[in-house]
Amino acid sequence: MNRDWLYKTLLRASLDRPLILHLDILGIIGLGNTVRDCLMMFESILVDVAKKGGTILVPCFSYSYTKGEMYNPQLTSSQVGHVSEFLRQSGKARRTLDGLFSYLVFGPNVDPRHFEVTDFASMGANGLMAELYDKNAHVGAIGNVLHEMTEAHHLEWREEVSYRFDKTFTGQIDINSEIYDQTIVFFCRDLDLGRGADFRRLILYMRDKGIVESHLSNDQRMLVEYVPYQLVHRSVKELLHEDSWSLTKRIDND
Repeated sequence: MNRDWLYKTLLRASLDRPLILHLDILGIIGLGNTVRDCLMMFESILVDVAKKGGTILVPCFSYSYTKGEMYNPQLTSSQVGHVSEFLRQSGKARRTLDGLFSYLVFGPNVDPRHFEVTDFASMGANGLMAELYDKNAHVGAIGNVLHEMTEAHHLEWREEVSYRFDKTFTGQIDINSEIYDQTIVFFCRDLDLGRGADFRRLILYMRDKGIVESHLSNDQRMLVEYVPYQLVHRSVKELLHEDSWSLTKRIDND
């Protein structure tokens, strides 16, 4: 049964280190007969993994401060897909207090400071990404979406790429009707360069090197992949050494 397979796969990947998990509804379609069945089954798996001591983080980005909006961890919608928004609405995970790039956290292995109102750099030295890097978290995906690993921006920050820069955003957080000010620094792309993020080449490179661990369900309907964060960094270093634009693509800003 796909539920048992997915539960065991995610538990193995998240017990000794956190697992960051990117996905869309297509990735979990093998869990049920309807979309709602799949969502509820997936949520139950995350809850059960957390009960056994695993830690899984699901992106729940809102970009609130870029839009001049207040951030409420309970009420602010996720802008990164139906699965993320369903998990947010259910309220069974803790949500980090980042008015730009929050994560839903199932499990214990994340520092409590990320659930407190503080000023920090999302991709910098005192943010969640730095902690996950130090813990060599698994960066993973369900389905063929590993290229959506936003966490690679932290690695670009470490490598001081020329096409991104630190930009300060200010906003407010509403927690139980108490309003707090917050300042967040994000490593933004330089819009004038006409380049956008594209990690497909990175994923292909890591596959060729054999460092992406892949697991396919018996019925071949579900795929789980992950790679240690610090190995991602090694590949990022190597690619940037070959081509400083290797993690980008040309885009039309008009």
